Amino acid sequence: MNTRPDDSGTHDDGIRRIFGVPVSLPGLADARAHLRGFEPENPDLFVPRTFGAGWNLNVGAVAVKLGLIRPDDSLPDLAEHIPPGVAGALRVAPIVGGAVVAAAGVRAALTHKRLPSNWGITFKPTRWSSGPAAMAAPVLISAGAGAWAEFSARQGSEGVEVDATAAAQALSMQAMSLLLITAATRRADDPQSSRLWPAAGIVAAPVVTTGVLVATVRSALRQLDGSLRGARTDKNG
Repeated sequence: MNTRPDDSGTHDDGIRRIFGVPVSLPGLADARAHLRGFEPENPDLFVPRTFGAGWNLNVGAVAVKLGLIRPDDSLPDLAEHIPPGVAGALRVAPIVGGAVVAAAGVRAALTHKRLPSNWGITFKPTRWSSGPAAMAAPVLISAGAGAWAEFSARQGSEGVEVDATAAAQALSMQAMSLLLITAATRRADDPQSSRLWPAAGIVAAPVVTTGVLVATVRSALRQLDGSLRGARTDKNG
């Protein structure tokens, strides 16, 4: 998918710009928009957000630069070749992830009267709230991400069991939420606790997205290679 704008300022997939900033409103329900964050064929490191205004990191381009995949390893072309076991795991994982984050959030809220609810650029808490109030955001975000991934899978093309990009993005948000919950409880228990926990929460999102999608692409390539080998064997036999 090409996300570069034409002379009118409108991208070929309908993305518009306001004062040079890309704005996408229907992105959450648009399967094409989900792919913007994983475009190995697009060398641009930053691409329009799936939903809202601004840019996201193109983890597909990052994976290519790291030598993990090739530029022509396009997920839409490989979607039908994702092994059933991998597709099933991607379908279930965001639901399980949402449940795990919810359990961690409820436990943290019940065992701590006050928890950090906002972090500054130096990864120190800038605001504290009651336990339930502090845990509401990560729990709701994780639950919403899991529901979005399932909705996207059901809205997908015939023959494609899962929206891999939506699942990967949901898992990345859930991993980030879980690490931030851990950071909050550790800070509440020990004011001198390491700042690495909230930092890890921020870094987790692109790392998890990249890892899940690269693994999915590689599994699809292996499945496709096996199918082609089998077809050649049958033909020669």
